[in-house]
Amino acid sequence: MTAVKRFFSNWWVLSVGAALLATLVVFLVFGLLFGSLLFLRWWLIGLVWLVFAGAAGWRFWRARKAAKALAEAMAGPADLEGEAISAKMRDALAQVKAKGKGALYAQPWYVIIGPPGSGKTTLIQKSGLRLLTDEATAGVGGTRNCDWWFTDEAVLVDTAGRYTSQDSSAEADAKGWSNFLKSLRKARPLAPLNGVIVAIGLDEIARVSADGLDRHVVAIRARVAELTRELGLELPVYVLFTKADLMVGFTEFFDDLSVEGRRSVVGHTLPLAEERASVAALAGGYDDAVQALADRLPARLQAEGDPVRRGAAFTLPARFIDLRARIIRLLDGVFGAGAAATKGAGAGSARLRGFYFTSGVQQGTPFDRLLGNLAGTLGQRARPSNPRAFFVNRLLSEVIIPEAGLAGPDMARRRRDRMLKLAAAGAGALLALALLVGLIVSFVRNMGGQDATQVAAKEMAGAQQGLDAGDRVALTASPAEPLDLLDAVRDGLPYGVTPALDRPLSKQFGLWRGGLEDESARVYGDALQRYLLPRLIVSAEGALRAAGNDPVAVYEPLKVYLMLGNRAGAKRDNGYILQWLENDLAARALPGEENAATRARVLGHARALLADGGSFGRQLTGPLLDAGLVDSAQGIVAAMTPAQRALALMKQQVTGEDWRLVGNALVAGEAGAFANAAELQALTVPYLFTKKGFQAGFTPNIAGIRDALEKDRWMLGGSAAAQAPLDMQELGLLYADEYTRRWNAVLAAPAPADYARDPTGLARIANAGASPLKKIADQVIANTSGMMPAVKAPTLPGGAVGAAAGARLAAGAQGSASGVAASTIEANFRGLKDYAGGPTAPLTQLLGALGKYQLALAQAKVAGAAGGGGGGGGGGGGGSGAIAAAAAELQVAAANAGAGAPALAAFVAQVAGGSARAAETQRTTELRDSYAQTVLPDCARTFGQGFPFGTGDDLQPADVSRAAGQMAGFARDALGPYLKREGTLNKSWAWIAEPTVRSFSPLSARQFQRATDVEALMGGNLVLRVGAAPITKGSIRLRAGGVPMDFAAGGAAERFSWSTGGSQVAELGAGTGGTAPALREEGPWALFRVLAKAKKQQLGPNRYRFLFTPDAALDIEVAGGPDPFAADGPFALRCPAKL
Repeated sequence: MTAVKRFFSNWWVLSVGAALLATLVVFLVFGLLFGSLLFLRWWLIGLVWLVFAGAAGWRFWRARKAAKALAEAMAGPADLEGEAISAKMRDALAQVKAKGKGALYAQPWYVIIGPPGSGKTTLIQKSGLRLLTDEATAGVGGTRNCDWWFTDEAVLVDTAGRYTSQDSSAEADAKGWSNFLKSLRKARPLAPLNGVIVAIGLDEIARVSADGLDRHVVAIRARVAELTRELGLELPVYVLFTKADLMVGFTEFFDDLSVEGRRSVVGHTLPLAEERASVAALAGGYDDAVQALADRLPARLQAEGDPVRRGAAFTLPARFIDLRARIIRLLDGVFGAGAAATKGAGAGSARLRGFYFTSGVQQGTPFDRLLGNLAGTLGQRARPSNPRAFFVNRLLSEVIIPEAGLAGPDMARRRRDRMLKLAAAGAGALLALALLVGLIVSFVRNMGGQDATQVAAKEMAGAQQGLDAGDRVALTASPAEPLDLLDAVRDGLPYGVTPALDRPLSKQFGLWRGGLEDESARVYGDALQRYLLPRLIVSAEGALRAAGNDPVAVYEPLKVYLMLGNRAGAKRDNGYILQWLENDLAARALPGEENAATRARVLGHARALLADGGSFGRQLTGPLLDAGLVDSAQGIVAAMTPAQRALALMKQQVTGEDWRLVGNALVAGEAGAFANAAELQALTVPYLFTKKGFQAGFTPNIAGIRDALEKDRWMLGGSAAAQAPLDMQELGLLYADEYTRRWNAVLAAPAPADYARDPTGLARIANAGASPLKKIADQVIANTSGMMPAVKAPTLPGGAVGAAAGARLAAGAQGSASGVAASTIEANFRGLKDYAGGPTAPLTQLLGALGKYQLALAQAKVAGAAGGGGGGGGGGGGGSGAIAAAAAELQVAAANAGAGAPALAAFVAQVAGGSARAAETQRTTELRDSYAQTVLPDCARTFGQGFPFGTGDDLQPADVSRAAGQMAGFARDALGPYLKREGTLNKSWAWIAEPTVRSFSPLSARQFQRATDVEALMGGNLVLRVGAAPITKGSIRLRAGGVPMDFAAGGAAERFSWSTGGSQVAELGAGTGGTAPALREEGPWALFRVLAKAKKQQLGPNRYRFLFTPDAALDIEVAGGPDPFAADGPFALRCPAKL
């Protein structure tokens, strides 16, 4: 598995595979998607392999350079002491090159560190790896600096023990160690190392004190941290506990092992993980390794016959257990969680991969910690060298070296790289699948497209049956008639008129039916010629006929008519035709917003028609144009002055950004101050008729207008030769006339809103600093003042010659077309400049009047919200008076505008009229509010509930007098100017014909009349003439107001003045021979209650008969005051809910 992984991660395998994949993709993509670009396919494939060759060459050069640098770094002697090692390295390099192992950069590199005497060199020599150099000197001398050991599988860098401990000469050792790291990074910048091997002898761990062990922890941790930090890698670290054979019982315990057994691995490999190993994990791994030894113990004891050797072998697992605490302390201090928690540890990105026990061939004295002393103190001599090595060979070749790929960036980055590789592989698979699916879909859709094309062709053939074509088109035909057919031909065919970039991807992949596409384009072009061209010609012909004898109106449609009819030859101007067509459709053929979409469709097909390179009319059989109409129109155009034709031509030549009301004069939202905001939003002035257009378009084009007229002479036919020369002054006057009309239209465009209901719009208009009206006027002034650009005056000679030259220059400027136009335009708008051009101009006064109007409206609104009614007299009260004053001031401003700026006069007059109406409306509101607040509450509580105005208890005279007085007083004080009084009691009041009271109810005026009558009645103005009716038998006695009265038939009537201040008792009874019933009532209205019990008959104006019985009746005449007995008299008073 490792070999397979190594093969597929090889640079050459990946690079060649990528190049082959890129070649396949380019070959397929260009073959399937871009058939027209096949010539680029081989160039791109060549580029792919050129890039690959360049990358391979660069990699080869870089490897050679790195190997050379590495060789120089290893071969160069640092001092005399290292000369022998340098010579040996040069010999090693020569042997490597001779054996074809020059790619030193491609092999994994491991560095071996550890304290002095830990057996690093011996470990390499007894590793079982095939060395490419002669065996180095072994023994107790140790390594002075560092040795490079070259093997078939790896390069092992043996460092001096003093580099690790740095206790002999700290500064020199640290410098040597730093130089060693720098040389590694320089020689192999991409992968300086593939792992770190830390070697430390078990004898050192056993005999050193706790402080000494901690010093080893600090030193090893520092070296490992420096390695990872300086090299910028995450490195796997393998800790080898050497000299295991010096433990008492080791030789006896493992004496039975075969060669293969001695090659085994004893120790523990930790799982790959981002987290550092915990103490528990380290202890567990150590215990597992010791348990494996213990599991072997019974068999070994059984096999060993020598009791002494058996006893020694028996103690070995216990001796490993005895070292457990120290070894775990060492591992945790360097690599475990304890190292991470140690402040300033700097453990870097190294991760402990495993710890192992080995035995080289060492010289030394066995140690025995269980006895607490060294074996040497017991008289034991140093054991002779054992030629056998234990547990080294497979450790390097099968555990450490196969994991060379673990070195690299940190784990997170590696996971990210793996995800990217998986994503790339998935993307490649998806791409291949997508290509396959695309081919299948394209095949199916193209087959369906062929069938659909046949069906669509039959349907279109049927659709053409009812559509006139060619010479059969009527003069009333509309360009919109063939749109459905043309749309179907262009868009309905599966292979319709579609640009290459718009072709559906689902029909690509090399299967697109280009032949059907070409045929569809031909059919569409023929349909345009057969159905749309005749209707465009007819449209231009209709415009020609509609223009009548107006030469200016005839000019453009005639030119278009001739160009559509192939009479212009190479001079056909497609842009001119489209612009005229767009204007004609919007103004005549298809006007209105509802036809906007139809106009767009016609123009789209017209563009396609004009882009046709063939001759127009190739699908028609008869003549395209009406020869008689052409002759007539040419004669009319020939009657145009050259100046008129020049201006018509200049409108087509001079193009630029049109002036927009919203954008140039107003900002977005300001048009909302007017009633026609949408129209103002769309209001434009053509570029030619702006100041910029005059200076940059009209004036510069005057010089070439004569040539342009010559180019258009073809459209005049036989009348071309009789054309008069162009009169520049006439051209200037024509231009100035249209210029003036367009800017006057801008001034007249704004329509006033109902500012009484739109305070926000009024506030904008009245804002003297930013009034939209002022902005519009300023823009008009800016475009109609200073028309001629300032030019540097030429230097003229002095004297009479200079004066004459200056006079000629001035006369020439004034007589030119631009000079005439400029002076005429400025003169036409001089009145507007005077009206709106200064801080004291009349327009400023208008804005001030608008401000007063706004203030008056605001005050009226505040007064209305606060409940303040508009009492007062006929002059108006509350805010209506201020509004009326502002309206009067606006009327004056309207008169001034009519004199100074006629185009603005209509706007100002409408605002003034609106303000007058607002004053009337405000006065109406004030009157209604005042009535509702001051009169209606008391009136509603009084009238209509009690007697004599209704049924129920008597109303108190004081309440009646007060309520009637309030209502009568309101009629006199507030409504007096609006009431029409006839002056007699028998005539009803009415409202006068005045806008303020136009909405008042006629019945409310009559109620105010009744209130006035009630007020008079309560004032004691009622005089009655009472007598017995002729039908009365005997006599009738009546006592009212304390006055006894006796009436008999034929007797004289008596006068009686009624008031509420008299007696509160009224009695009726029969006199001598009479039959009147006995009636008695008390209260202020006693008399009226007695009379109410009789049957009332009206005898005439103000005369009534009250019939108590058939033989007893009183005749009463109202001799003075209001008539209380009339059906619509004072007692019919009711309070109007509103005026």
